[in-house]
Amino acid sequence: MARLLVSIDRVVDASFPELVECSFPVASGRLVRFVEKLPVVGDTDHFVVPTIAKIECLLLEKKTDQQGNDLAKIDISEPWGITTDKDESVFWVNLSQVRD
Repeated sequence: MARLLVSIDRVVDASFPELVECSFPVASGRLVRFVEKLPVVGDTDHFVVPTIAKIECLLLEKKTDQQGNDLAKIDISEPWGITTDKDESVFWVNLSQVRD
């Protein structure tokens, strides 16, 4: 399973488990935001906002665009069911944001 680098930007709900708002840029430059339980996205023992975290995702495809950028098509709904508030889960991101 691949991992996508995301930013944990703020705590939305401090009850257990904490809900945090996370974000990551897509290849087009748009910033995608989603809310998820802290244990899914980060290290709960060393948590400070803002911080960088890695979420598991499914790597669907790799390609190089016409400008020479290496891109990855990912699905953040696998394996934890993460989606945005618009129910989006599949995105093109820069390959450098994805770890194997």
